[in-house]
Amino acid sequence: EAVDEQGDHAVGLAVSSDGLTWRRQEVPGRAAGGPVLRKGEDGDWDSRVVGTPYAVAPVGDAPWRLYYVGEAKGSPGLRIGVAECYEDDLLCWRKRGAEAMDLPKDAREGLYKRVFEDAQKSKVAAAPSSPPPALDLDLPD
Repeated sequence: EAVDEQGDHAVGLAVSSDGLTWRRQEVPGRAAGGPVLRKGEDGDWDSRVVGTPYAVAPVGDAPWRLYYVGEAKGSPGLRIGVAECYEDDLLCWRKRGAEAMDLPKDAREGLYKRVFEDAQKSKVAAAPSSPPPALDLDLPD
């Protein structure tokens, strides 16, 4: 994550062969380390800021996923979004169209308020009162 002179946040890419020495990855058409993920357009949920990236490696044919935090202009409050990349070079990320998930700004707002103050807690099934039956395993000595 980086911030430019105008205060705009973006997500870039750095590479390392040893995990100790890092260099900014060249991004075609952009400066070295130039953003692979930028804030959204006016009116988008992430139009003011993107940051706090967390990349998740693919399993099977799934894409790389990059979870990040965003905020809209004129609408304080952080949300979580996801972008996906199907390329091995990790230079082309596409934001998912799914609605972002609100994060609480403090203990009186957002998710915290909905769950704890408004009592919208998820239902948890009660544990059985008797223990489960014992397993009879025939193991070699």
